[in-house]
Amino acid sequence: MHKRFIQAYERFVKIRGHPREIALGFALGLFIALTPTMGLQMMMAFFLAAVFKWNKLSALVGVWITNPFTAPFIYTATYISGARLLRIKQTILPSGEWDLSLLIELIKKTPELIAALTLGGVVIGIPVAVAGYYVAFMAVDKYQSDLKERLTKHKRLQRKRRKQEKRKQAQQAASAYKFKRYKRKRLSARGPKSNGMQKNLTKTSKFLSYVLRHKPEAIGLALDQNGWASVDELIQQARTHGRTIDQRLIAEVVATNDKQRFSLSEDGRRIRARQGHSIDIALGLEPQAPPRILFHGTATRFLDSILKAGLKPKGRQHVHLSPDITTALKVGQRHGKPIVIQVQADAMHRDGLRFYLSENGVWLTGPVPAQFLTLIDEKKI
Repeated sequence: MHKRFIQAYERFVKIRGHPREIALGFALGLFIALTPTMGLQMMMAFFLAAVFKWNKLSALVGVWITNPFTAPFIYTATYISGARLLRIKQTILPSGEWDLSLLIELIKKTPELIAALTLGGVVIGIPVAVAGYYVAFMAVDKYQSDLKERLTKHKRLQRKRRKQEKRKQAQQAASAYKFKRYKRKRLSARGPKSNGMQKNLTKTSKFLSYVLRHKPEAIGLALDQNGWASVDELIQQARTHGRTIDQRLIAEVVATNDKQRFSLSEDGRRIRARQGHSIDIALGLEPQAPPRILFHGTATRFLDSILKAGLKPKGRQHVHLSPDITTALKVGQRHGKPIVIQVQADAMHRDGLRFYLSENGVWLTGPVPAQFLTLIDEKKI
């Protein structure tokens, strides 16, 4: 019983609305509950609460003070109070067994009974309603004030945590900025030496691409059928033709090249280009099933001819395709204003065209007919 009362109390104070409107609705319900209108009390309370714009739910709760268990006691009290005020001398409450004569007497006394119940209900209902208003107001107001205080503390704690997080991020950003400044100072201190090293790597990479992909005869270099060349012979022939390179520089170019264009043998004594040859080389790659879609990056000035005649190797053994838009876009940027063309690789493969995957993730194929090409909208890039 105690637990049920606590649960009912908690549900009541959690009713949504202003404490004053909730208390007025509850007081209205209590007052109606003490009037002899049993069976109509719920409708009356709901209607009047709506008219006065008080809380309808709390009004219904107040009405429930009169229920099958409490009604005999409540109406006895209201009748006695009303009868005394009206100075009804003879009580009409049954004192013995019920019989027909008593029932007839009760019917005759109905006006007096209703009058006594009504007056007693008003007399008792007013102080009960006033007391119920203050009790309900204090209970609801206390709950809502405590809830607001908890929410305020929670928000304050959240703000504090956000400030701490922002402060932490600011400190991290400041540390990162200081580190970048320190790094730039060190790089600027090294300056020309660092820039010179990068330029030397770029020049060497272009030189290796030229002799390993296109013109090995330019320095008298011999490639085997798979495109491999002796590192020692490469160094010797390059030196003979005025280009100074060594094994350390070659290894650094192979390791740092952004496209991973070159491969060294496991013993480090041979080198070759992974793809992009314009000379007849057997790369030793096995045909593979490509993804559904691949991409080709190029410049806008080549678009019309590509959409008409398709993609062609143009002196190379294969057409080079990228696995994603980002990589294709970087390829296109090397030729001018970039565009990306979508290739229906899966459809090509079903039509019998072969695809190969190089060691550095570039897809290789033969000429690509125009019907398998679609220009990607610049907004999607």
